[in-house]
Amino acid sequence: MTPLVGRKAGRPRRQGVPRNAKGAIAYGHRSETEDSDAVRRTAEEARIRQLWGVDVWLKERRSEKALAEARKRAGDPLLGYALGRFLYAKEIDRKQHDAGMYFAWLWKANARIRGWPSPNVRALDYDASFPGLSTHPESSDAYVAEIRRKWGDTYRYILQAQQDFGPVFEILKRTLVEDVGPQNARELGNLRIGLNAINRARGA
Repeated sequence: MTPLVGRKAGRPRRQGVPRNAKGAIAYGHRSETEDSDAVRRTAEEARIRQLWGVDVWLKERRSEKALAEARKRAGDPLLGYALGRFLYAKEIDRKQHDAGMYFAWLWKANARIRGWPSPNVRALDYDASFPGLSTHPESSDAYVAEIRRKWGDTYRYILQAQQDFGPVFEILKRTLVEDVGPQNARELGNLRIGLNAINRARGA
């Protein structure tokens, strides 16, 4: 049998990928497959089913235009955390949403200075900074005093709302820190009451 001249055994060398000094594909380089678009679309449709249910997904997929619009809606960053989903659904307004983001930042700052376990407040991943929490350098005595004062004021307003309307603090903590939103209309009402109390505490 005549050998094939110039042909090497094994798979052909991949072209157009970053390589290290030894010629190996660079560590951490993400391989893009030919069907990456299909994989992305499948993930987006899974998100549609998760957010709105199988019935909505089945209805939307009958029309490519409707499905494309549903994929676009599912990509909204507000849908990535509990409070954002309630703003997206117009169950709360922007002012209440901002109150919730303020409380999440205040909770995290207060936990840090008091040595509490610092939660990974998921909502904060979608809003890199919250203006107005403090004008002082972080960890300075003035910063610590301001955070303690703001936490005390906010907590006092929340407790007052709780005395008048029932369990408000717990639903705020679940939604804004643990990222588990209200499960029924009563809890949603208490969330709104709590958010309004936070706004009164911050003078908004």
